[in-house]
Amino acid sequence: MDPVDEVDGAILAARSACRETDPASVVRLAALLYLRYEFLDPSRGASLRDVVFEAIVTGACDQVKPVDQLGVPLPSGYADPARAEALGEIVGLLEPLVSRLPGRPDCAALLAQGLLSRHRDTGAAAPLRRAVEVCERVLEDDAANPEALHCLSSALVALDPFDGDVERLAIAVRSSAQAAEYGPLPGPRKAVYLCGLSHAAQALFARTRQTDLLQCAVEAAADAVDLAEDIELVRAEAGYALGTAMLRTYEADPDLFPIESAVTCLREAASVEAKPEYVAALANGLVLMYFVNSDEDTLAEAASEAHRAIGLARPNHPNRHEFLQRRALTYYLGAITGGGDSLLTTALSFQRFAVGCLPPAHPRPAQYRGVLADIWLAEYDRTAAVDDLEGALESAAQARRQSGPDDPDHAEHLGRYARALAICHEETGESLHLERAILTTQDAVEITGLPDNVRGPLLLQLGTLLTRYGDQAGGQAFTAARNAARACADLAELVPFVRAQAGLLWAELAMDAEQWPEAGLACMRTLIAVRDMTGLEVSRDAQEGVLAQFSGLPMSAAACELHTGSADTALTVLELGRGVLLSQDMDLAGDIRALRQDAPELGERLAALHRERAESSAALHDMALTDAFLPYEAGGHGGRRRRSARTIQALIDEARLVPGHETFLLPPTIEELVAASALGPIAVINVSALRSDALVVQPTGITLVPLPALTPEAVEEVGARILGTVDRLDEPDGHDSMLDALAWLWDHLAEPVLAVAAPPHPGAPRPRLWWCPTGLLSFLPLHAAGHHRDDPGRSVQARAVSSYTPTIRALRRARAYARAVPQDADTTLLAVGVSDTPYAAERLPSAEKEAEAVARLHTGTTILTGPAATVEAVRAELPRHPRAHFACHGTLDPRSPSHNSLLLSDADDFLTAGDISRLDLSGAQLAYLSVCDTARPDPANADEALHIAGAFLLAGYPEVIGTLWRVPDAIGRRLARAFYGHLAAGCAPAHALDQATTELYRLAPDKPGLWANLVHFGA
Repeated sequence: MDPVDEVDGAILAARSACRETDPASVVRLAALLYLRYEFLDPSRGASLRDVVFEAIVTGACDQVKPVDQLGVPLPSGYADPARAEALGEIVGLLEPLVSRLPGRPDCAALLAQGLLSRHRDTGAAAPLRRAVEVCERVLEDDAANPEALHCLSSALVALDPFDGDVERLAIAVRSSAQAAEYGPLPGPRKAVYLCGLSHAAQALFARTRQTDLLQCAVEAAADAVDLAEDIELVRAEAGYALGTAMLRTYEADPDLFPIESAVTCLREAASVEAKPEYVAALANGLVLMYFVNSDEDTLAEAASEAHRAIGLARPNHPNRHEFLQRRALTYYLGAITGGGDSLLTTALSFQRFAVGCLPPAHPRPAQYRGVLADIWLAEYDRTAAVDDLEGALESAAQARRQSGPDDPDHAEHLGRYARALAICHEETGESLHLERAILTTQDAVEITGLPDNVRGPLLLQLGTLLTRYGDQAGGQAFTAARNAARACADLAELVPFVRAQAGLLWAELAMDAEQWPEAGLACMRTLIAVRDMTGLEVSRDAQEGVLAQFSGLPMSAAACELHTGSADTALTVLELGRGVLLSQDMDLAGDIRALRQDAPELGERLAALHRERAESSAALHDMALTDAFLPYEAGGHGGRRRRSARTIQALIDEARLVPGHETFLLPPTIEELVAASALGPIAVINVSALRSDALVVQPTGITLVPLPALTPEAVEEVGARILGTVDRLDEPDGHDSMLDALAWLWDHLAEPVLAVAAPPHPGAPRPRLWWCPTGLLSFLPLHAAGHHRDDPGRSVQARAVSSYTPTIRALRRARAYARAVPQDADTTLLAVGVSDTPYAAERLPSAEKEAEAVARLHTGTTILTGPAATVEAVRAELPRHPRAHFACHGTLDPRSPSHNSLLLSDADDFLTAGDISRLDLSGAQLAYLSVCDTARPDPANADEALHIAGAFLLAGYPEVIGTLWRVPDAIGRRLARAFYGHLAAGCAPAHALDQATTELYRLAPDKPGLWANLVHFGA
């Protein structure tokens, strides 16, 4: 029988038996009615989300000017008639009985429960006050009644935002503690009382900031979790209490609990029972976790959960202000991280509604106005509207006034107000506003006892404001700004993003003052902070975003070191700050592979963790590709990735104790970097606005070659000329601009470098030379530099056999891969050719012919062409063949280079750079990518080798042939045939490519667009 029908039948029977003169029959009927009330669907009727969006559409916020009123109240009158009627009958039955028989605790407890439910449905304070009276009357006769004590505590905690009475909160804590200590209670019931104690202690902490209350809250909730047994709803309530207690503790002192522990508790609670307060608390935890890990997946889950919370909540929910702020904050964070300007407008409306819904004695009204100020400041940046500036200034001013010196957030409110003043200065040009902003920020910084996470952003703000003031006042302000930025960068416990921003400001100011040692130190501090933001725990998209933001810093850092005369340190800095993701993944895979030989158990454990991290990342990556974001599933994958990454970090020290593995995951020393030049010189070309140089690395040391003409602007212009040519190769003068650019590169880059790296030796074999370009040089064919119209001898091709490497560290790893391949290893090849793909409008008529031609030249070839060339088939075949050749379309994703793809025959799948990089191809030897742009980097992250060729290096291929631009099909097929012909004749891949391009060069030296597009990476 359906439980609801069963209760309805019992209610009919109880109505028939109910007599006013029989209190027990009245209580029984009321209890059954309350049980039936709990079966009513709380989601019936309008939700808080419905009401808010209706108010937005009807322009409720637009009708209230910020100078008149910051907060905007939501419309009322959305009570559910069925729920109101049910509670009305319950209260109507019990009120007369309680008045006549105040000594019946069962009746009073049930009435108190009904009144608390009425408060939760309506948001009104009157039912709470009556519940307090009822419970206090029971306790007059039975001071130890646990149910009355628990109800009293719950009512007092719920009443706090209306009254703000600290003494009554202290009574709530004592009442809950007394209830939990009452005699022999069933475990689940005691768990409920302990949850009440935890919530009461949290509420009192919000008023008094006494940290022992947080310990009480956490311990009570943890005990509740232990006592909840297998009662799911009690377990969810206990998880919610523990999660919120841990969040409050984390906000007070981030060192006491990892934020993820709180999120795990709250995620489990919300999965058992989707109460709006559970889901909103989970969203809050995810936002706090996002502030730590900068992971966009975490922010996306937070936004989804905040949205779900307001959909679950009734319009009059007592905590609706909290739910609205959670959603406003996720909209705001989404907007400032690139989610779209319209999100700011929505965030602003939500926060104004949150402020408008605040109860009269809320413990943190300033915090709500502070968030409103943040959103309004961002909205003003977008709109430059006077109303938005007035709203930001008034919100910040009210937050400052309401907080007071004893408020733990007072310094942050001062900082917000100073930011608003600084914008007023920008708007009006009045220096008084800027001076007040500086003084207000200084007042905030000087508050004693500030944690690093508060003091740091204020110091950064002070440095920024002083820099602006220095433009007017001169040197002393710049010195003070530099000192503030340095003080911020020196805060070891500060989140890395703020440290990095401060370090960057410090570095720029030191460079402007030509204080090169200090500037070099500032750059190094910034690079270390960037490294901390791109650790193993962080998603690939987030890593790429961080590196793009600080792109160019390693080159500036190296230039500062060269100004001090330290070429060794300059090279070390470039290796630290460039190719971060490639080195991170290549080193992890390579070092684990080596460790398994000497410590199999530890190596296998690390390998399993590495696989788990990769699989979780792949699942999130697939969600991103298909826009199939599922919050709980994404949260689970993200949690597994972070846990496996943290465990890997914890095992690093253990791995370094294994003999021969003392440098496990450590960067190479300068001696090891120099030793990498044993097979041929390495030319590291550093381009920056400060100075440009080549660092020619040879076994004898590092030679500095100044390149004064190689400015960033000149490189950009040369790049535009070369890349602008590649779409005009079939025009009569299509190659002229490229020829001019290549001649310029010879005069100002290649010739000075080769004078050191490969001086002329007539009759001697040409040496190998590895180019390691930085920044926009990574787009350019340095191997083709020369005067090809009139003097072929003045060309790189005439002097050296060129290869490329993203970093020397990556070159060392590629050579380690090559050494691991046995001399008698199999050399079979997988040839993939796809002429038609659903995602490319243009056919590649020769792609399949190219694959077949390669197969004729290379013995032991497996061919996948046409419909057979699916992603699944290619993934299955790649590990079985040490060599691979691809002739197909490729695509670049400017949002996330890890999503750059090879387009095969699938209509619903891609072979992405991320997929390739996660393959374990320990026996790989060579990949030839006859695909357009496979070696062209992402402009925003030119130093990260985030292209498909780099992905094959990462997957374990020691040598990769890639393309810088597309050439006609016939040329591509000709070059491939020539390459494999020379490979079959015994040439190494770099020499085979050199021979193939030289043959075409001799036929058409004045058409570099045809013969210069292929490049060799690796060993």
